[in-house]
Amino acid sequence: MNTYRRTLTPPAGSFFLFGVRGVGKSTWARTAFPGAHVVDLLDEARCHALLAEPSLLGAVLRRGGGAQ
Repeated sequence: MNTYRRTLTPPAGSFFLFGVRGVGKSTWARTAFPGAHVVDLLDEARCHALLAEPSLLGAVLRRGGGAQ
């Protein structure tokens, strides 16, 4: 699998990263923000829990846990 160096520089503030599947958004984000919290919303149980009680996201981030 080939990897390509991305020329995208992350903005100073928060932002959305949109794009089609399979172009390297997650790979770029993990490289650009190695210590960032990751919440996998494709995990059905986690997604449903957060939909039912959005304050859980704050709790997850405060305890430093995360994520995947």
